[in-house]
Amino acid sequence: MDQVAAGSKVETAIDANKIATRNCLLGQLAGTAAFLNDNKAWIKELWSERFRLMKIVHKNAGERWYVVFTGNPRSRRLITAARYRVKHQKVLTIAGGAGSVESGTAAAWEGIRGVAKKAGLIALIFTMTLDAAEWLHDYEQIGPDGKRSKDFADLLGKLGIDFLKAGISAAIASAVVGEAVALLAGSIMVPVSAIVIGTLVVAALVGYGIDLLDKKVDGTAHGIAFVRAIGESLKHSAEYLQKAAKKDYESYSLMFAD
Repeated sequence: MDQVAAGSKVETAIDANKIATRNCLLGQLAGTAAFLNDNKAWIKELWSERFRLMKIVHKNAGERWYVVFTGNPRSRRLITAARYRVKHQKVLTIAGGAGSVESGTAAAWEGIRGVAKKAGLIALIFTMTLDAAEWLHDYEQIGPDGKRSKDFADLLGKLGIDFLKAGISAAIASAVVGEAVALLAGSIMVPVSAIVIGTLVVAALVGYGIDLLDKKVDGTAHGIAFVRAIGESLKHSAEYLQKAAKKDYESYSLMFAD
């Protein structure tokens, strides 16, 4: 437990900004494993294939963008067509929703949803568990004034910021991948393997950037302060109810005692 709790200390960081700590790297590794696990079906089928974007103007439907793959679709079990619309569920992750604002928004939303399901959720829980272990270690420390160094507001604030950062990171990474696909795949055939590797690299860089921004603006501290303010508000409300209707709300405020 002590090893895990100490994993987020700046002394374990490998970068000058003190962001890439041991626990941070473990979280990135968990995220990478989650992406590969959740997308292993199409990665396995398309790893050696290439794709490009193609615009087709239909007589009645108008302009449509498609992702066109090389290889024989009959030999595949998931990607069973030679081309898909960019907004199709099967190719949102691959192409990052390139082609239109609507499909890009759909891809970003799919990325956010991926944080809260399957292996993505397990990776998020893993990261939150690391933070909880760190918090518990600090919570058990009692200062000279007899008070604990951390309280539940610190834990709830930190976990809330973790979830928010995971969603923002997924959305931004999806947008960056979509822009890269739109820039390259509109004119050349792009290897699917390059997209897989590129997506993982982009996700890591975006995650690092968000953590750096969080450190610069002290976002986690603001999140904790927000949670603590809500707790204080509830406490004051409970105290008011106890005074206003003592018979009905006797000892109600004890739930919010320090």
